[in-house]
Amino acid sequence: MKILVLLTGGTIGSSVSGGVMSADEGTSSLLTQLYCQRFGRHHVFTVKRIMNTLSENLGRESLSHMLSAVLSESLEGYDGLIITHGTDSLAFSAPLAAFVLRGLPCPAAMVSANYPLEDKKSNGVYNFASAVALFSGGEAEKGHVYVPWRNSKGENLIHLASRVRRADCYSDDFSSFGSEPFGRVENGVFIKNPNMRELPRDGFDFSVTDFRIEKSVLMLPVYPTFDYSIISFKKDNLPCAVLLCLYHSATACTVGESESACLFIERCRKQGIPVYGCSFKYRTGNFYETAVKLLESGLIPLENISEEAAFAKLIFAFNCGYENIEEITDKNLCSEILPRP
Repeated sequence: MKILVLLTGGTIGSSVSGGVMSADEGTSSLLTQLYCQRFGRHHVFTVKRIMNTLSENLGRESLSHMLSAVLSESLEGYDGLIITHGTDSLAFSAPLAAFVLRGLPCPAAMVSANYPLEDKKSNGVYNFASAVALFSGGEAEKGHVYVPWRNSKGENLIHLASRVRRADCYSDDFSSFGSEPFGRVENGVFIKNPNMRELPRDGFDFSVTDFRIEKSVLMLPVYPTFDYSIISFKKDNLPCAVLLCLYHSATACTVGESESACLFIERCRKQGIPVYGCSFKYRTGNFYETAVKLLESGLIPLENISEEAAFAKLIFAFNCGYENIEEITDKNLCSEILPRP
């Protein structure tokens, strides 16, 4: 196989000096070298560095640069694309990449590591090897993005980029929204999860050749005592949308002058800012009275999607140049929306 490897930095591209871990351009060839030493030279890797940063430092400009750099690559003749990435913001970059890179002529994987590659505890080479095994197995589809991760149990799991959740702060393990990974790798062979045989994906004849993030989305988690009155927007610096990450029952506080999400939604609407809420299990049916009040206040429901994917989808929708935002948010572009329970 012929695989293009694009390096961006992160822990997988870091080294430690004086107790400080930082992105190191000197590690450019280390990943493929370690892979070949451990698993043999059976594939052709082309390695390029497109940026060098820790993923927690990714902002609108750097994230735009990363995705645009990937889009500018000629991938004809390649069997797969590997993008190295830091773990801290991977769960946000991965679903955004899934939306932006839908038109790629080959499958892609975003590979990261829990420790620098020179550390014996690092899972970076295992994650890289899982990506290669995924491409070799024939189950990876072109235009789809995946996230391989060897967890603390030693399982080499493959997650859909559109469903990957933030890493656990203690174990560093990633998980999949809905608790079902795409598959796993055992003894160098990819095995698809039998519960993932059908992955819904709506037809959407729109792809981007360049991507720039110029409009921001404000993401807010709900929690007891949240005081919405402390949030104020400047007229010359408004977010294009707000995403409320609701409780699991699609609820939030609806009482009190400063703690009511309803009043906050109404205030945003007066300023022309749409407010989305995730995640609803159904669009219609029996809701808690608090959920009904949120909807009556103008909350736009997003159905069966993770917080990370919902955020990424809104970033994509408001920055991709497609006029009908609602069509994007309602469609299942990359299997990010799970079937109704």
